[in-house]
Amino acid sequence: MEQRARDWLEGERSKGVKRLEIENRGSKHYVYESTTHWDSILKKRVKTSKYKELDPERGLIEPQGMKEYDDELVRNVTEYGNAMLLRLAMEDLKPLLISAFPDGRDAIYALSMIRACGNVPLKRSKVVWEKFYNPDAISPNMNPGAVSKLLRTVGVDRDVQDIVFQGILDQSNFTAKGLVSRASLLS
Repeated sequence: MEQRARDWLEGERSKGVKRLEIENRGSKHYVYESTTHWDSILKKRVKTSKYKELDPERGLIEPQGMKEYDDELVRNVTEYGNAMLLRLAMEDLKPLLISAFPDGRDAIYALSMIRACGNVPLKRSKVVWEKFYNPDAISPNMNPGAVSKLLRTVGVDRDVQDIVFQGILDQSNFTAKGLVSRASLLS
């Protein structure tokens, strides 16, 4: 601990202020005002601390708390970029999904975008979709139970799967070469 911080703490203690502790984190000093209270549920004393940043020239600095941001404005570059690239890549697949799965197309589309970005378990699909940038402004039911039921229904219906796979094969521009050329347009 710096000498100035030590001097400040001694000055406060000489004024009669008790329960102060100083902790160093990097180049900053934090003052903890610690106290204990009785927790009737745990049946024991519990230590609680409030902290403030210490600037030896200015004294204590009150914590300002978390800054509030509008969720729509703050996006990770990866979330936005992946979503827009996948939207472009899946542009030809979306009409097939609409015709083959009129009821669950939004959830299948959303799950395919999530899974294309990484191996996401079904129980986390709703959380990941809420964080994911939604370029088409769709609102699928991404609850794990609903997604699981939908996937079971899709897995059993081989005729609809054949329609989708045949549609993919029939589209000449939905190939790996087409995906690569579309990706190059974005860069």
